Amino acid sequence: MRQNEDQQKNAFIIAFYYLLRASEMELKTMYNTAIQTTISYGGSTNANAAIVGGLIGALVGYNHIEKISVKVLTFDCDKEGVMNRAEFANTSKYLVKNIRELIENRAQP
Repeated sequence: MRQNEDQQKNAFIIAFYYLLRASEMELKTMYNTAIQTTISYGGSTNANAAIVGGLIGALVGYNHIEKISVKVLTFDCDKEGVMNRAEFANTSKYLVKNIRELIENRAQP
């Protein structure tokens, strides 16, 4: 358990590194650069990339995330027999839509 906690600390360190330097960076490339940095550290790359991607994505906005990265998010955990979920938690119907809405409607400074 301790190793996972340490690896997830790395995700927050990387995310805040980029967030604190956002004014010096180009938004168009910031998301991919942060994700690439995160993955290069190894460890729990899925969890870490989700943390970094969520924080950086909220800053840069949907339009500054390459479409291929958004396409990767379109997965389906709702296949029959896997898990019974409430309708609002249906990832194939709502995941990308909800993430897009959160990013597009974020508070503007």
